[in-house]
Amino acid sequence: MPERELDGAKGELIAVTADGRLVDGGAMLWDHDEIVAAAVASLRERYEFRYRYSDTAPDPDRFLEEPFTLHQLRKMHEAVIGEELHKDTFARRMKPQLKPVVRRGEVVRSSATRGRPAALCWRVGT
Repeated sequence: MPERELDGAKGELIAVTADGRLVDGGAMLWDHDEIVAAAVASLRERYEFRYRYSDTAPDPDRFLEEPFTLHQLRKMHEAVIGEELHKDTFARRMKPQLKPVVRRGEVVRSSATRGRPAALCWRVGT
């Protein structure tokens, strides 16, 4: 779920490993470990694009608030699938599904304080 939806959450957030087990090695009640593992696998499948055609949506579960940069999108994909992605391949696959934010005929750039500011993007169709 997007981070913004956690604001009103009750209880504790517990860290899990990449395969859905509790980080501290403890056991979950009943079959919750299988439920979490299935949810992790399903989520990763939606964000994995390397072995699929280019029809994978940029952010199927809308974790990022728009507008976002291509860098933010790639970092979010890496967090979901649990490994680094090749920057150029990722950009080539995602750019056709993104459109730049334009104001007064100029592409709007991020307010980054390091390096050259990146262009802000919308999902195509939004």
